[in-house]
Parts: sequence; C-alpha cells; structure tokens
Amino acid sequence: MTKIASLLYQQSRIETTWKAPIDAVTWFTHTGWQVDHAGEVLFCESTEIPDGLAEIRITIRKAYLRHLDRINLAFSELLSHAGVQTLNLPFAGDAIKDFVEKASSKDPVAVLVLDACRYDLGCRLAELLNQGEPSPRAAISQAIAPIPSITALGMPFTLPGISAYLNVELNTAKDASWSVTAEGFSGNLSQAEKRQEWLKKKYKLKDHAMLTIENVLNPKMADLISVKSLGKLVFVFGDDFDDHDEKLKPLGLDQILELYARVVRRLRSAGYSKVLVVTDHGFFRWEPETDEVQPKPVGEILWTSRRAVVGHNLKHPTAISCKVTRSNLDCSIPRSINAFKTYGGLGFFHGGATLQELIIPVVVVQWPKKAQKIAAVLKPVAQIVSLAQKIEVAPAAMQKRMFGTVDENLLSRQVCVKVQDPMTGKLIFKSRNPMSIEPGGGSKTLDLMKVEGAEAKVGFNLDIVLFDADDEEILERTSVILQIELDGWF
Repeated sequence: MTKIASLLYQQSRIETTWKAPIDAVTWFTHTGWQVDHAGEVLFCESTEIPDGLAEIRITIRKAYLRHLDRINLAFSELLSHAGVQTLNLPFAGDAIKDFVEKASSKDPVAVLVLDACRYDLGCRLAELLNQGEPSPRAAISQAIAPIPSITALGMPFTLPGISAYLNVELNTAKDASWSVTAEGFSGNLSQAEKRQEWLKKKYKLKDHAMLTIENVLNPKMADLISVKSLGKLVFVFGDDFDDHDEKLKPLGLDQILELYARVVRRLRSAGYSKVLVVTDHGFFRWEPETDEVQPKPVGEILWTSRRAVVGHNLKHPTAISCKVTRSNLDCSIPRSINAFKTYGGLGFFHGGATLQELIIPVVVVQWPKKAQKIAAVLKPVAQIVSLAQKIEVAPAAMQKRMFGTVDENLLSRQVCVKVQDPMTGKLIFKSRNPMSIEPGGGSKTLDLMKVEGAEAKVGFNLDIVLFDADDEEILERTSVILQIELDGWF
C-alpha cells in the first residue's frame, strides 16, 4: 500500500501534459500501468488486516479510484476530438501474424490466448518469465481492443491477420447477439468453437493443437504436450482473469499469473521456443456512486451493456460517439469510468474505452533453440530435525563463456522438494512454494512443511526428492533420517 500511495503522489496531474490520445498511451505503457499493478493489493479480500490498516486501505482505494477517473476523463476528452483511429495501434492478431505464419517444424510457435489480460498483467507476466534469466526472454508491445471492448468482439481480433476481413453485425432478431464473420468463412467468429474451426482450416492444425490451460498442466497429458504430437503451431486458451460474472477472483491475480508463467515454461519444455501471448480486452475495478451512473443515450438502441450502447443515430450530451469496429453501427460510451447501468458490489468493468480497457498487451517470449534448464542439486542434509526444516538447493556446476559470463543458452528452473516414505511413496513433508534456481545465481533455501495426516517414526529413513515444479522431472534423490516426532510442537 505504501508503494501505490507513492505512485499516486508521483503521478498527480500527469494528464495535464497530454496533447493527443497517443500521449496518454505512451505515458500509460511506460509508467502509468504501474499504478494498476500496485493497486491490485487494494482489491484482495483479507480477514487478517488490522482495523487501522483496513481504514488506510479504504482511503488509498478511494485515492486510486479518483486517479483512475481523472486520467481517463482527460483521455476521453482527447478521444472525443481526435478519434480512436489516431492511436494507430494494431489489433492483437495483426501483431502476431508474421510469427504465426513463419511457424515451422524447426521454429515451432505456441499462442496463449487469454481473456481480460490487462496491460499491467502482461507486464507482470513478462517480468516473471524474465526473472532469473541471463538475458531477457519476454518482450511486451501494445495492441488495441475493438470497440466495444467485449469478449464477443475482442476474441475474433486475436486471430492472426484477419482483422481487415472481419465484418461485425448485430443479430437483432435473436436477442441482439453479436455476429463476426470473415470473407471465405461461414461461421460466427464471436463463438469460440468457430474461431477454433477457422484456425484449424487456415493453418492446417493437428487435431490436438487446441488446448486449455488444464490440458497443458495435466500430468496425464505430459506425453501429448510436445511439438512431435501437437505440430508446429498450437493454441492454448485461458479465462482465469475473467469469470464472466462481472468480478475477478477475490484473492488477487498473482496466483493466476504464476499459473500462466508455468504454462509458458511447460510449452517451452515441450519444444516451443517461441510463445506469443494475446488477449481480447482489458478491464478496471470500480465501485460506482449513484451519481456516476448516467442515463442511456436516445436513438435506435439495439444493444446495451454497462459501458456501451450500440444502435443508430445515438445521441447523448457527454458520451463519446464512435463506430463499432468493422461495422456501420454507432456506439456510445460514457466518459472515463462512468456507466450507463450497474449493480451492487465492487465491479469488474469492461466494454468501454478507458486506457485500462482499450490498451492491451502482446507478449512475445523467445528462447535460444538449444536452450536447456540449469541443473540443480541438494546441499547435503542427513537428518530432518524440525517440523519447519530448511533445505538448501544450489545450481549445479555450469558452463560459462570465455570471459566468465553466464551461458545465455541456460534457463532458470522452478524447483520443489518433497520428503516421502520410500516404501509407500506417501508424502511426509513438502516445500511451501516453488523456488527459482537461476544461472549465475547462488543457493536458495526452501522451507518444508509437514503434510497433514502424515505418519512416520523417529529414526525412519526417508527419501528427500528435488524435482522440477513445472514438469515434475526428478533432479536428485537422497536419503535422510527423521529425528523429530511428527506430532511435536517444535
């Protein structure tokens, strides 16, 4: 909370320097996103925060929301005069087109398609993937979401190189549902199964080349997750950020980002030395006051959401007027973080044109083709003498270049430790969290915790196993003696 308070102070009145919409985007993608990054802690549910700190969090949360409103009021004003087209940013699918089309058996590509990956989340994912590496592996660039920034429109624009051929319509005879079509393809690309059908047809993908996050991480599918089985191009889909119920998971986003980083590393291990990450739109969190909910526009209204109204000849005294992307439909969007309608609870908002909704990340992750993970070893340990035993893990002897620099072909490795009964395989202890072993780095300490219900007698020989946290490869196994009662208090 101290960090976000400092950032809010540093970025006060930054919007007064903007002369055009692109100025706001430049600021946002260089430093502005850091406020959203730091601000996530304000929206994590916790029953352990002391009353005094909880009051401070409420105060800082209000300050963050004022900041969010202020900068987006300025951005909205600029957009209303200059238009979205002046941002001159590609759609996500156009940004990855060349990478996808150049995929080959020698240079395979994996594409991770995420729902509602806000720009700061893309930056944080890139940071996670670069952590501990001898040189940066992940680079981030900017793309733009279509208007309105909703999944039904955004996902078709993640398809590689198709945006210029898309046509967006509303099926007004059938509950005003969205229809996104493309030349030469009869399906509605607002539907996930039709997008997958288009990808298979366009790129002649193998039958198993469409995967979920769960597929990639499922140990039972480990043999399938390889370039040999899946082919030169694979697409993986994840919607963990957006549960499509207008709110995010209550415990914050760090765990989801760690999950996605693990997926990327698993794809790397499967042979995909290039992984692309795209998304459909961003979002912001907001708890609106009654006077911040505006009346709807007037005109021929065909479709409504909390953040946008679509139709013909729409009029509103303050809302931004624009066209639905790749359509002749009019779209009316409230300025800044205001809404046309809302309902109770801290909201997960998208569909409009704030910086957080409109500007989305494209992450390109590349490793050397001959890259290999650094080896890791256990520091000698003969006995378990504490229920909170600490175990040291170190990089194995590694090759260096002529002048002592770390070989860039080496990759960091996420490791875990478990202690188990050698006869039954039952777990006795396990490490609390994975730890990154880094090329050029030193030893790391992992904290063990007793597994609930575990049983073993003092003096028993147990196996201590060091393994890769991403693919469960066993790196080292040795024997230790248990020298403490498992039901002890120390």
